[in-house]
Parts: sequence; structure tokens; C-alpha cells
Amino acid sequence: MGFWIILIGIVLAAALLGVAYQFQSRAALGGMVVTILGTIVGVWVDGLIVTEKEQVRSAIYGLADAVGRNDIKATLEMVSPSATRCLEDIESEMPQYQFEYCLVRRIEPFEIVEKQGRLEATVEFRVLVDVRAAQIGYGGRVLRVVELNLRKENEQWRFYDYDHWGPPEFEAFTGKSPSRDELYPND
Repeated sequence: MGFWIILIGIVLAAALLGVAYQFQSRAALGGMVVTILGTIVGVWVDGLIVTEKEQVRSAIYGLADAVGRNDIKATLEMVSPSATRCLEDIESEMPQYQFEYCLVRRIEPFEIVEKQGRLEATVEFRVLVDVRAAQIGYGGRVLRVVELNLRKENEQWRFYDYDHWGPPEFEAFTGKSPSRDELYPND
């Protein structure tokens, strides 16, 4: 939203500057100063207001950051304590991999719904990871589609279930997830 506030402020201030210059109008010049101050206040207020969707996106980026740093403890803190299967999966699987990075590439549009008095969201997004798995002799970049089921618990968005798979445009043709060589043939 801040982008639009700034854009509108710039356009309006430029128009008022043009009017002030064209007609030597002090009122237009004063309007331009008020517009600039209003834009600054608008951006400041926008920064204070964090929507639920922004909080969900922030949780997703935080999770990707924790995974990319191989921080199992931080990753576990983002899981609902009631999601024992997810906690066990992370504790057993994550140490088998060494991530160089985990980048969120695209978050699909999503809705937040209320279920049993709690806010929940199912979010699908793509990640690009550079990962090493010594036990299977694999290393390289992989594009994955991730689906997270999140709920707001104690004012924090935590995930309680997840799934991931190869991108559909690749799997539609091959029936499998892409390998490093298939994704990056010139590396």
C-alpha cells in the first residue's frame, strides 16, 4: 500500500508544482507542501498497520529464512505445538539436508478464514532451494511448490501441516519432479 501512497503523493505534488509555476500561485505551492507532508504521514501510518495477510507472508518468509540457515530450532518454533507429525518430520528430516539458501519465489493469492474461533490460511508458494543431501549423493538447486496450512495461535501465525512437490508445469510433461540437471542444464 505504501507504494501507492507514494505514487499518488508524487503525482499530486508534481501537478501542484506545475500549477504553482504556471500561475505563480502561492496556494498551489502550499498545497504541494501539504501533499508532501500528507504523503509522509500516510506512509508512516501504513507502516504501523500490519494486516493478517502481511503477517502470514512475513511468517512464510521467516520460515524460508530459518530453513535456508539450517536453523532447526527456529524452524520448529514456527510450527504449532499441537502439530506433532510436523515437528517429528522436521526433527528427523531437516538434519539430513544442508541448505545453502531457501528463497520464496511467488506466493499465490490466498484467503484467511475463521474456523472454530481461529484464523487459518492455506497458502501455496514456490521456493528455490540450494540443498545438499550427502546420504543420497545429491546437491543442487531445486524449485518446489509448497503448501502450508497455518493458523494464528497466541497472536503468531504458525503452520500445522505442509506438503511440497515439483512445479506442475514440469510434472505435467514428465510425471516427476525436476532434477538439478533438468532445471539447470548449463550449470
